[in-house]
Amino acid sequence: HLKSGAALDLSKIILTEGEVKLVTLVLTGRLQIEDLGPLLYLALNSPEMDLVAATDEFYSLSEQQLKANSHAQSPSEMVLLQPPPLAVINLSFTDIGDYGMETLSEFLYADNAALKTLDVGFCNISPRGMMSLCQGLKKRNMRCLPPLQGLIIS
Repeated sequence: HLKSGAALDLSKIILTEGEVKLVTLVLTGRLQIEDLGPLLYLALNSPEMDLVAATDEFYSLSEQQLKANSHAQSPSEMVLLQPPPLAVINLSFTDIGDYGMETLSEFLYADNAALKTLDVGFCNISPRGMMSLCQGLKKRNMRCLPPLQGLIIS
């Protein structure tokens, strides 16, 4: 488990769409450390599936699980997400673009009250991606999570 207030620095790493999905799964708590084994097993033991395809499959399954949770009748039917308690996320110069910002904006409103700073500078994000960022921040506010103290965009 991570200590509250930890930082994730992925700056200057060019992320593919599959990697962006994998990072999103981890940041939102939909992929826990104990899930990595089954994910890698799926990728390594399916000739038609590489890690990106396995991540896509896992991402789709977790999306279905999230939708099922929204229709849960009681709290015991819901699966609680446990995102890592990161205070700083640095994605500068990762070239995630609009797709990445749309996908990653979900971590802004995941139940991570520890998040204080987000750096998405020089990520090739257009106004469309900025709208996704704004929607994520709005959902964060609606969930009564603390506002970010630092947001770096350029």
